[in-house]
Amino acid sequence: MLCKQDNLIGLEYDFFEVPDRLRIYYDEKLIHDTGEVSGYGSWTYKCNGTNDWLLVVVEPNQEIDTEWWFLITCHCDWEEINEQ
Repeated sequence: MLCKQDNLIGLEYDFFEVPDRLRIYYDEKLIHDTGEVSGYGSWTYKCNGTNDWLLVVVEPNQEIDTEWWFLITCHCDWEEINEQ
């Protein structure tokens, strides 16, 4: 996931009834951890490092079958992206 400095990154997820976990890393640092949760959640982050990429790690529940989805969005300056 491309993440330029000062852009806002949005996360939406739904782990439904069975708890799962999602972690996001930026500049090799953990910036968000949902913990083991169920249901819907959202979160935003303002990129402030030098790395252009996010790493998203989903840890599904290992004890029973699970369903989940997530969406990452970037609220960025399109002019800046088009200039590259």
